[in-house]
Amino acid sequence: MPAESALVPKYCLHRPSGRAYIRIHGRVIYIGEYGAAESKAEYGRHVAELSSSPTTANSLSPSSSLAVVELCAAYLDFADGYCRNDGQPTRSIEEARAAIRILTRLYGKLPVADFGPPRLLAIQASLANGGNARTYVNKLIEYIKRIFRWGVSRQIVPPNIHTSLATVDGLS
Repeated sequence: MPAESALVPKYCLHRPSGRAYIRIHGRVIYIGEYGAAESKAEYGRHVAELSSSPTTANSLSPSSSLAVVELCAAYLDFADGYCRNDGQPTRSIEEARAAIRILTRLYGKLPVADFGPPRLLAIQASLANGGNARTYVNKLIEYIKRIFRWGVSRQIVPPNIHTSLATVDGLS
């Protein structure tokens, strides 16, 4: 899925040389010594340029038949780089993965444009009937909403999808 990974490239280590690199549109760009402040600054500059580039933002369009699993893969590429504290993954990435597992298991092949409140409510019911705590169910449902909101901000999910999902209340 080259279009999704182009949204937020990963900060990678080239082990033989110890240099950091990123891959943009299939091209490897070395950005300095891995872990150095200069390479991280360069990485940030590339990510900022990509996120503001109209060609990247429109590489997937809301009108395309983007599947839920593709949206989730693009979100995970983003979250793997974003949800870190001192270079270590935070707990929130694991919670996002748990939400993505249930979402893709039930609706992975479904086009994003066909996902709506009835399907989110079905996930909620499935989690609740599975003996999960109310707070855990609500947390996963909020992560699913967050994934679709992120997709709207990247112009790969139609805005009306997130708006309609926002109407689903948590369990009380």
